Amino acid sequence: MKNIEVNQTNAVADPWYQALFEANPQPMYIYDAATLGYLAVNEAATAHYGFTRDEFLSMTTRDIRPAEDVPALLEEVAQLRATPQTGFLKSGVRKHRKKDGSIIYVETAKELLMLDGRQAICVLVNDVSARELASRQIERLAFYDDLTDLPNRAKLRSDLEEAIARAQGTGTSLALLVLELVRFREINYTMGHVTGDQLLKRIGPRLRQAAGDNATVARISNVQFGVFVSDLSAREAMHLTNRLLNTLKDPVPVGEISYELGAHAGIAFFPGHGNCADVLLRHADIALFQARKVGRDYAIYDAVHDPYDPQRLAMLNEFHKAIKEGQLQLYCQPKASFQTGPITAAEALVRWWHPVHGLILPDRFIPLIEPTELIQPLTQWMLKAAIHQCYQWRQQGRKISLAVNLSVRNLLDPDLPDTIDGLLKIWGADPHWMGFEVTESSIMADPLASLRVLDELHQMGFKLFVDDFGTGYSSLSYLMKLPVDVIKIDHSFTMNMIEDRHAAAIVKSTIEIAHNLGMEVVAEGTASKEIWEALALLGCDQAQGDYVSVPMPAKEFSTWLDHSSWACSTAG
Repeated sequence: MKNIEVNQTNAVADPWYQALFEANPQPMYIYDAATLGYLAVNEAATAHYGFTRDEFLSMTTRDIRPAEDVPALLEEVAQLRATPQTGFLKSGVRKHRKKDGSIIYVETAKELLMLDGRQAICVLVNDVSARELASRQIERLAFYDDLTDLPNRAKLRSDLEEAIARAQGTGTSLALLVLELVRFREINYTMGHVTGDQLLKRIGPRLRQAAGDNATVARISNVQFGVFVSDLSAREAMHLTNRLLNTLKDPVPVGEISYELGAHAGIAFFPGHGNCADVLLRHADIALFQARKVGRDYAIYDAVHDPYDPQRLAMLNEFHKAIKEGQLQLYCQPKASFQTGPITAAEALVRWWHPVHGLILPDRFIPLIEPTELIQPLTQWMLKAAIHQCYQWRQQGRKISLAVNLSVRNLLDPDLPDTIDGLLKIWGADPHWMGFEVTESSIMADPLASLRVLDELHQMGFKLFVDDFGTGYSSLSYLMKLPVDVIKIDHSFTMNMIEDRHAAAIVKSTIEIAHNLGMEVVAEGTASKEIWEALALLGCDQAQGDYVSVPMPAKEFSTWLDHSSWACSTAG
């Protein structure tokens, strides 16, 4: 520790030290370690900070530090006084304030001195503002969404990991929400990306305000936002979700037009649904998919509805070769008419006969492959198998049509009609051989794109079915626009219509609406004679369910039909 003398006029007893101090091109100053008042300052410091020497000597070092940084300053001074060292002690990046109020970023080197028996601190200042601002700009580009000014997925993941670590330490919980906008793509395609960008710019502040100061809000993909809040109960998380969803339902003005968006949401909790950011994000996303699938505003993650466990993911990898190695088998389930006459229609289904696990039902593998590219080869296989089976039936003199299910990805494939047309030509088939079943939720995922594909299929002569009616959006306005021929009432209503008057009312009103719109009705889940007779009284057109027949291998269908009472007349 050096022993020097300094007076108010900045005269240092050691001429060499004084010359070095004054001539240094970098800002330097000395302040009292106890009072923090300035004792000396060089010309470089007065020029850099904008204060005169007299102004400096009337101030303390607190005055050039933002208020929030003063506690750190006091801690540094206390540490330096308690553990004296020889030479300058370097600090990290600190904030200093100039006379004009502007903030600069500096790195300092401090040395403890003895002045007339008292401790003083000499500080050498290096301005790193340009470097720091560039670094912060790079960090912002890496961790923030330029359009909405919200953190991006990488930043959310990092902050979420830190929040989980804190929650583990305190034994508290954490709620993560993933929200996905609906109808945004429709607006984007119709009005253009400029309008879409303006919508997103307005959505960011809305979500931030609705979520509150304790929440972290981020844009994690094109139409998805993530929100997490610590120490939130399940009920509070649901209230927050409803508040955010209602915010997104409010019209968003862009120019002279106000746009209505809306959203779905998925919720996952720490620690119950995962103990790391990646798992929580995945589980919230799965809950979102479940909400979207069943047409609900939001869903909380439930492992029962999670098809993505490791065992099933292994199954997904094996599905690649299932098609190539002939492990798939075409099944069908007949549809019986309430009018006297033979069965002439069935639904095409698929079963996977695994060489190790045996029979694997669709509810185990379809949810896995539906969101992936594997749905395309499966659909190709189904189309080929269905047309081939219809061809064989016609070779036997049987005019039975098969309805094939189409997924969301199929409806977004503009080449699907051409693919089907090519198969018709190969087999010399007619569009009346087949029909196509689509769910409400798959149509609503992208109504405009779905409508284009469905219109083309309908113009080609194919009969179109809306499957699982009543479990999705049930939007009558869209139903009127769609080229739909048949509505299929979901089995959850049909099977409960005898005991549940509400289910019966839904079945009755659906049949009436469909007939008024010129459509036919098929009731799934017709499991008993009692249900059959109730449907007949309501004027239903066709029934499908265990009372008629369980699904069977397509190759056994002709034999079943030859020995079935449903072959020629209505059973009852």
